[in-house]
Amino acid sequence: PDGRSLVFSRIDLAGRCDLWLLSLSEDFRPLGKPERITSDNPINRNPAWTPAGREIVYTSGPNWYYNRGFFKQQISRAAKPVRLAVAGGLVDHVAISGQGNRLAYEVERADDNIWRVEAPGPGAKPKAAVRFISSTQWEIEPRFSPDGKKIAFASLRSGTPEIWVCNS
Repeated sequence: PDGRSLVFSRIDLAGRCDLWLLSLSEDFRPLGKPERITSDNPINRNPAWTPAGREIVYTSGPNWYYNRGFFKQQISRAAKPVRLAVAGGLVDHVAISGQGNRLAYEVERADDNIWRVEAPGPGAKPKAAVRFISSTQWEIEPRFSPDGKKIAFASLRSGTPEIWVCNS
């Protein structure tokens, strides 16, 4: 907020993403080397300064695809991040109001479902596909059992990736 520090995310070759702090001169030139300030989760990104400039709020999680949340942390590698209780699930890109009393943020919604269609015989008119397995989370990668009576699929419906089975 005062123009004297820059917080940014940097991704390494292994796919880990951390936040770094760089002090700046009055003409915005780097003063020294950046200091890494996060290491709690493999993915830490999209920082936003609090109005007073003593803390940041950022997106953090164990991977790129699920279980992300917002964390608040003082600007120091020694500081412990605190998870913020916000609704929404897969959150990202936070903005903080100038008064510090409101957050605006993105909630990613992916609603992959499994559809079914009856395969028509030769020369028959194609049938319409219908949604078959669905929830408010991902339902992906269906596989029929050898006898065709069951379908195994991956789902995030419990909050973590799991294999589910249902009647076909």
